[in-house]
Amino acid sequence: MTQATVLVAEDDKLIRTIFVEIVKGEGFDVVEADDGRRAFDLVTSRKIDMI
Repeated sequence: MTQATVLVAEDDKLIRTIFVEIVKGEGFDVVEADDGRRAFDLVTSRKIDMI
């Protein structure tokens, strides 16, 4: 079964890193964005299951 992909979008690097580690620890694939433009680009270019 394919893992769900979660987008973590947060401009604060420390907070983003914490969220990424938590989500990865729960077994999800994670992609990160440090701003809205990057988040939009990721959402429109690949399958994201949760933001």
